Amino acid sequence: MVNSLSKDFGLNVYNRRLELGMSQEDLAGITEIDRTTIVRIEHGKANSKISTIQALASGLRILPKDLLDTD
Repeated sequence: MVNSLSKDFGLNVYNRRLELGMSQEDLAGITEIDRTTIVRIEHGKANSKISTIQALASGLRILPKDLLDTD
């Protein structure tokens, strides 16, 4: 079951990716995370492992805690 934290996390990933002018394909290439997984994360339909959160944060040049922000 996906919770509101997963939805907030996905929205934060999506917003940051757009701020950087990156496509999902760009982010997938940088992070070595499959594009379909990024789609699921951005839509709040996936629970992410800590290693995935770290990889996304690194690729998006942001701290992991900022991707988990719910405000």
